[in-house]
Amino acid sequence: MNQVIFDEVASFSEWGMICTSLFVDDPEPKESYVDIPFGDGSIDLTEAVTGEVSYKNRTLEATFAFKGPRNEWEPLKRKIRMYLHGKRRKIEATEIPEHYLVGRCRTSFEQDGSILRMAVSATCEPYLYKKWQTVYNVTIDETGTKTITCANSRQRVIPIINTTDTTNVQFGPVSFLIGSGVHRLTNLILNEGDNVIVLTAAEGTSIKIEYREGAL
Repeated sequence: MNQVIFDEVASFSEWGMICTSLFVDDPEPKESYVDIPFGDGSIDLTEAVTGEVSYKNRTLEATFAFKGPRNEWEPLKRKIRMYLHGKRRKIEATEIPEHYLVGRCRTSFEQDGSILRMAVSATCEPYLYKKWQTVYNVTIDETGTKTITCANSRQRVIPIINTTDTTNVQFGPVSFLIGSGVHRLTNLILNEGDNVIVLTAAEGTSIKIEYREGAL
């Protein structure tokens, strides 16, 4: 059964609303150009500040049908409006099984003969977020060093590092010394693709690196 889940509430299981269509558009790149007076073309500053392309919000549009008795329509409409209209929700759908969106929803209803139809539109963040955290668990052996390659999707992300002992973290030309515990290093940002991290610590140290990937 096609349905959309808004946070923990499923459109069909909870409301009896069958999802009849779902469309998620592509996020528009935030392009920036400066015209060159008396010259050809313009200067592209789209990636000038961060070295990355930023994106505008994306839109989700979904339609639903309810075939229950007419005396249930008004109570159902009020229930859905209270929960969904104007609210920011995590949105999951059968058509995008491994990811979810986050957006603010709007609802509208109309009568189509003996069927109550609902339209939901949502202004969502640009990225499709992976439902499960990406996790790497390593244990330092007698060599004292472990190299891992963290694969990441389109969105740049700061990982969380949880270590049981003092650890040196090397990422490219930069290294950080961290103590036992949970750390989020704001200058360790994973880019799209493979990111190589070298971990150095005492033998037996357990280290977990986790983050949530965002795709387009």
